Amino acid sequence: MSKWYTLGHAVQGRGHELENPPIPCQDKIYPQKPTTYSSVGEVAFIGLADGAGSARFSHLGATRTLEVVAKELSQNFSQYTNMPNQAQMSATLLEHILQALQDLSIATTNALQRDKSDIEDIFNALLEEAQGLLKWQEAHRLPLMQGMQSVQESFSQDQEKRQESVQHTIKTALEGMAEKIKNLQGGFSGEAYQLQFIPLKDRLETLKAEIRGADFTLFSAANIKELFKETAPIEKRYYKIKDKITEHIDQVKNKRKSLIKKCYQGFLDFIGMEAEESYGVESQLYSLKNAYVFKPNLTPLNLPPKDLKSYSTERIKSALKTHKDTLKQQIMRCYEAYKAFLDKVDGVDLKEWDEDSLEELRSILTTDGGKEHKKHIQDIQAHIQKATTTAQNYQKDLLEQLGTKEQEYTHLKRRFESLKGDVLSLEGDLKHTLDRLQRKIETLSPPYTLSGVQNLLLSKATLQKDFTLYETYAKDSTQLKHDLQSLSLSLPPEATRPFSHVRASLEKSKDQLNTPTPTKEFLSAPRAKGFLEHANTLESQAKEWQTLHTRQKQLESFSEETKALEKTLKEHLGALGVCCAHLHEGVKKLQVQSLWQTKDLDPLNNLPLDTCKTKLEHTLHKEKALTQQFNQEWHQSIAPTTPPKITLKENLQKLQDSIQNKACSLQDLASTLLAVALQGDDFLLLHLGDGVCGVLKGRELKVASHPDNGEFGNETTFTTSKDAPFSMKIFKGKLSEKNFTGFALMSDGASESFYHNKDRILVPLLQDYMNVARVPGMQEGVQKALETLLEGRVKEKTFDDCSVIALVLESHDPLSETEKKLQAKITKSP
Repeated sequence: MSKWYTLGHAVQGRGHELENPPIPCQDKIYPQKPTTYSSVGEVAFIGLADGAGSARFSHLGATRTLEVVAKELSQNFSQYTNMPNQAQMSATLLEHILQALQDLSIATTNALQRDKSDIEDIFNALLEEAQGLLKWQEAHRLPLMQGMQSVQESFSQDQEKRQESVQHTIKTALEGMAEKIKNLQGGFSGEAYQLQFIPLKDRLETLKAEIRGADFTLFSAANIKELFKETAPIEKRYYKIKDKITEHIDQVKNKRKSLIKKCYQGFLDFIGMEAEESYGVESQLYSLKNAYVFKPNLTPLNLPPKDLKSYSTERIKSALKTHKDTLKQQIMRCYEAYKAFLDKVDGVDLKEWDEDSLEELRSILTTDGGKEHKKHIQDIQAHIQKATTTAQNYQKDLLEQLGTKEQEYTHLKRRFESLKGDVLSLEGDLKHTLDRLQRKIETLSPPYTLSGVQNLLLSKATLQKDFTLYETYAKDSTQLKHDLQSLSLSLPPEATRPFSHVRASLEKSKDQLNTPTPTKEFLSAPRAKGFLEHANTLESQAKEWQTLHTRQKQLESFSEETKALEKTLKEHLGALGVCCAHLHEGVKKLQVQSLWQTKDLDPLNNLPLDTCKTKLEHTLHKEKALTQQFNQEWHQSIAPTTPPKITLKENLQKLQDSIQNKACSLQDLASTLLAVALQGDDFLLLHLGDGVCGVLKGRELKVASHPDNGEFGNETTFTTSKDAPFSMKIFKGKLSEKNFTGFALMSDGASESFYHNKDRILVPLLQDYMNVARVPGMQEGVQKALETLLEGRVKEKTFDDCSVIALVLESHDPLSETEKKLQAKITKSP
């Protein structure tokens, strides 16, 4: 028989090494050490099983699976190869595997449960905690309840003392208020408030009559006529003289002189006789031309300042008289100068005057001297008219000022009447409120109640507002008196009134005989300070009383909340106590058992421990919050309940985990299966689950079975899976017919380095290792090189376990270049 060599190795993955505790390598190979098959009729066998990562004892299951398959195929190889179909073959083989795994499961479980030390520790911890919780539940008393009782006693004693003090203070304040009310009711000044408006009105009327009656006219029409009565005679004489001159001019023009006379005149001119006559005419003309003309000094009318306060009829009359006298003098002097001028013109002898001289004389009369005299008289007339207008406007302005003062007077009087009406109305309201308050005070008697005091204080705000308003009215009365005095001082001192006004004043005085004599010109605000101080005292006591009442309510509310909390806490503690009692009884029953299953814990797991714990924690949280609030409100330092740490549920979970760890189920032994068996020229290849099966055909490595067993990418089938008999792939045939010279099995971790998933081919590297291993004497070296490869490059490429096992036929065929290099490398390695 030809020789067949095995070589293989399994490496723990990096992911399993990092676990705490580390997970053992779940990849198993068979045979574990290199083996040579050369006996006639001997069955050559290699196998690989990859334990399920989620199964705790899959490494044990993988080992047992390979042992069973190796034994079964070694003893019954021909029986399996002669089976009519693959289903029977896989079912038969898996039946043996499952039976062996079931025996292993029982043996492993019995071995695990022989050590009870860890479970006993958990039992004791549960019993101890349950007993402790029962004792705590029975002895627990709510700390807040004890502190609440202490505060209530202290508060009750303090409240009694403060009530006594409050009653005394209230009584004193009520007596003081009653006394102050009597003083206030007799202290109003509205009825006596009166201002003297009649004298001021009389002064205004007298002044108005005086100004209206005063004569502000400079000259009457008759006076003006009298003043300028000489104008007409002078004008008549002016025109007479003018006519006279004109007549002479006409005579000279119409006179026809003879030639002799002209000659004579020429002679006279020649000898200078006319010079003397001509000199006399020119002298007279010069004298007339420069005759004196009086120029009036028309100073404006100067009246006293238009200020009513300094008004004086006598001063005005004096100013008017002075101005009138000055104007009269000016008029008289104008007339005198005009007359003198006309006398001078009229006295000239015109017989020998020539036409040019006469024309010049007439010009002097009409345009020079005469016109200027007339103008001055006209200026005086215009000045008189202007001064008259000034005087009339002066009187008008005074009357307008007086009208403004009368309006001020009317406004002040209305202010007074309104103020007095408001004050009397306010006093009525105050009297009514004070009377009602007095009656309320009289109805109160010790012991005083909070409602009675609060009812009494209802009118405090109204009274305080009214007293403040009265003070405003008092300030208004002061200002009103000041304004009235200012108006009076803005008028001139009281003058002697006309008799008619005296009579009118007497009539008014008769009407006022029945009017009470004014007693007060100012309002005096009631002295309410003392009353309000007593009211404030009552208010502060009422607030303190209210505070006491509020604090009492708060304490009662705290007490009710504490009682309700205590009741709820007792209920939750009772429920927890029931759970602890049942737990204690259940643990005692478990202690007497020799073997346990997780279902034995169902009665304990069904206890509402989490619900009881949650409710208790919620209630204790409320207690903590209420205690903090109570300590803050009442300045206490009560410590809330400090509950014991409840770990029953955690210990039950530890117990369940421990019992579960002491059980080995069939699924805990699950693994994949890849196997090859040879006998003579027959071969049998099995593939269940993931991993890759390769076959060396001649000298070329091909894929015999791909890792595509599952319907989904991450799905695989294990020996313990229900569909394992239908998922196992079985290949059988003749080695000579297939030219098979070797087989290779690898787990999914190793396939990441030796199998191209995308191209679904095996890499040449493994092919070189297998062909070199076929060379006689190279098996040991290749084995070591394969171990180095797996523990280095292959392991670094994945986190999963890595395993490869191969079965190769000895060969003397020449090696390829890559195979020679590998052989040389292996040979050189120590």
